[in-house]
Amino acid sequence: MSERSRAATTTIAIGGMTCAACVRRVEAALRPVQGVTEVAVTLATAPATLSPPPPSAGLAARTVRATAHRPLQRRV
Repeated sequence: MSERSRAATTTIAIGGMTCAACVRRVEAALRPVQGVTEVAVTLATAPATLSPPPPSAGLAARTVRATAHRPLQRRV
């Protein structure tokens, strides 16, 4: 992620990811969320970083749940 995009990001911790396929599934689900231009998901520490933050944190959380994973918290 670029320095500029880091300034306006939302990080969501995600539970239940166990493999690279989980990461790809969550990334693919979050990319089309309205307003989000960059998505980065890391398996080792399990966060999803969205840039810029979506207009609704609830929308991002529902999107993660739809992939059969759990959004654990939202950090700005």
